[in-house]
Amino acid sequence: MSTDRQKSFTARLSYNNYAVCFYELSLYAEPVTGYFRGHLVTVDGTKGFAGLKPSQYLCLNNKLYANEGELLYFRYRDGKYVIYVREQGPHYGKVLDQSNGWLLAAENGISFNLVDPNNHNQVLTLDDFPGATSKELCIQSNRGLIQDYDYVACDHSFSHSYLVTHGGKKSIPFNFEIVETNVPYVGNPEEV
Repeated sequence: MSTDRQKSFTARLSYNNYAVCFYELSLYAEPVTGYFRGHLVTVDGTKGFAGLKPSQYLCLNNKLYANEGELLYFRYRDGKYVIYVREQGPHYGKVLDQSNGWLLAAENGISFNLVDPNNHNQVLTLDDFPGATSKELCIQSNRGLIQDYDYVACDHSFSHSYLVTHGGKKSIPFNFEIVETNVPYVGNPEEV
């Protein structure tokens, strides 16, 4: 029987080339300055580019490469996973929580199950896929499976969607890129 640490791991998640991250997209348009009829004129930009804008909510975002999403720590505890943010930045050390179904980083969080995308009743742990470096899984809270909400197009190439536990379009089978297994708490590296 494995310990909680042995069932714990870090991973980056993606879905259909969308990275899971705390960035939404914003359209930035640069003003254009030039001469018009002999006078220097500045006009608002008409062509823009999609820029990353920090968000407190967890998103899917295709401006980042699929492997550039947040590093998440899946800590096994009391039969479920608590998901911590291990990516350096403003959310480091926080846990995933839900507020009216919206997923966000907070001081206190909720627990999740990892489930088989083809059988949502089959709860899985790291013991069920030992040695895997990549795995497709759904994430389930007590409110339901994590879903994409609505894709917001920022320009012709890029879009983002918030992640929710209910009220979304469909459940998402995330691709887990497993970075490290048998991972202890940050504050207790000697944990067995």
